[in-house]
Amino acid sequence: MQEAIIILSWGGEILFANEAAAEMMEMSSPEGLLRHNMLDFLQAGSHQKAVEDLAALKDGKDEGQIDEYRLTTTKGRALWMETLGGKIPFHGEEAAMICMRDVTERKRAEDALKESEERFSKTFHASPAAMTISELETGRYIDVNEKTLESLEYTREEMIGHSSFELGIWDDPEIRVQAGKLLEEKGSFKELPVRVRTKSQKLRNV
Repeated sequence: MQEAIIILSWGGEILFANEAAAEMMEMSSPEGLLRHNMLDFLQAGSHQKAVEDLAALKDGKDEGQIDEYRLTTTKGRALWMETLGGKIPFHGEEAAMICMRDVTERKRAEDALKESEERFSKTFHASPAAMTISELETGRYIDVNEKTLESLEYTREEMIGHSSFELGIWDDPEIRVQAGKLLEEKGSFKELPVRVRTKSQKLRNV
């Protein structure tokens, strides 16, 4: 697929566009884009950034920088554009050559993943059951919820980054090894008798 390329004046006026750029912007021909200023297509959150980035490119400070902008095509469709810019001579004047790539689907996937992670985080931390996230091999805690801290009498700082072995949480460390093997082999386990030791050395069945 041909890369979308435009050449801009330092004020954002489109001086040249190839077929791929016209297709991306939903214009029938590249010539149709020459009547426009690229900055006019950018949405509010990206407009000022583009103005500043063009100025930096003109001063030689942003050449080769990959940037992302949200814009609206000539037919009103919103998309995310990833760009790579550089300075070139064009008809006797210095101008900006911008290579563009539509990354809308990638951004949607990233947003969906972020939303999913946020929902999981809220559920995890609000759960009335003690829950932890730890490295399978080392037992090092990556995250713990409030119920876990309450049950084991530790602070978050005391647990995060430390392993269950280091803190002596498992009354029988071999059970933790057995649980790890079950997770590796079957992906889950249930009805495994577990007894843990709190910070004050109390034993609790979980």
